Amino acid sequence: MASPSTPGDSSSDFEMVENDAPPAAAGQASGHCCPALQGVTLKNLKTSFPPKVRQILYYENPIHSAVAIALVLGTLVFLNFDFGFSLLWLSAWIARWMLVVTLAITGVSYLAQRFGKLDQPILTKFVEPHVDHIGREIGAYLPTVDEATAMFNKVVAHIPGTLTCFKNLLLCKNPIASVKALVQLYLVVETVGCLFSGCTLAFLGAIAVFTVPFVFDKYEDKISPVLDTASAKITGVLEQVCSKLPASLKCKTKEN
Repeated sequence: MASPSTPGDSSSDFEMVENDAPPAAAGQASGHCCPALQGVTLKNLKTSFPPKVRQILYYENPIHSAVAIALVLGTLVFLNFDFGFSLLWLSAWIARWMLVVTLAITGVSYLAQRFGKLDQPILTKFVEPHVDHIGREIGAYLPTVDEATAMFNKVVAHIPGTLTCFKNLLLCKNPIASVKALVQLYLVVETVGCLFSGCTLAFLGAIAVFTVPFVFDKYEDKISPVLDTASAKITGVLEQVCSKLPASLKCKTKEN
C-alpha cells in the first residue's frame, strides 16, 4: 500500500489524480499543458463555444459568418501587406482625415441650418443611424461585462496549473508527456516550420477555424470512426513506449 504523500513530496507529481479532483489539479497530473482545454474534443467542441461564437463558426447566420470571415482575412492581408510605412502612421493618417471630413461636413451643416436649408445636421440625419446600426450588429457578438469578467477569471484561474504543467514537462515529471511534447516540437520545427511561414500559418489557422468545426459537425458520422482508429493506434504506440521505459521512470499510480 502506498504511503500518503505530503504536500512537499515531489513523488506526488507522478501520481494520478482521483476523479473528484479539481480540473486544474487533474490537468497537472495528466501532463495537460492547458487545463482550460482539458476534455474539449471535436465531438463536444460545438457545446464548448459561447452561443455568439457558435452562431458564427457553425454558420447559423450565414451573413454574419461571411462578414466575420471577410474581416479576419482582410485584417490578415492588411497586416501582412508591405506598405513601406508603419501601421501606427497609417492608423493616425486615416483617423486624421476622417476628422477632417467630419469637421467639414459639420461646418457645411451649420451654415445650411443657419440659412434654413436643413432641419438637423447632416451627420445626425444620414450617418449616425447607419453607425448605430453597425454598432448594434457588432455589439451583439461582443461579450457583456459579466461575460468578459467570467472569461477573464476563468483564464486567470488556470494560469498556475498551466505553469505547473510546463514545469513538469521540462523536469520530466511525466516522461510520456515530455516525449510527446518533444515529438510535437520536432514536427513543428522540421515540417511545419520549414514549409510554412508565420503569415501562411495565420491564414491557414483562420481558414481552419471557420471550416473544421462546421465540416466535423456536418460529417461527424464519417469522421469519428477515422479519429477513433487513429487515437487507438497512437495510444497503442504510447503504451509500447511506456513499457520499454525503466521502472524508475514509469508513471506511478495510486494503489486501491
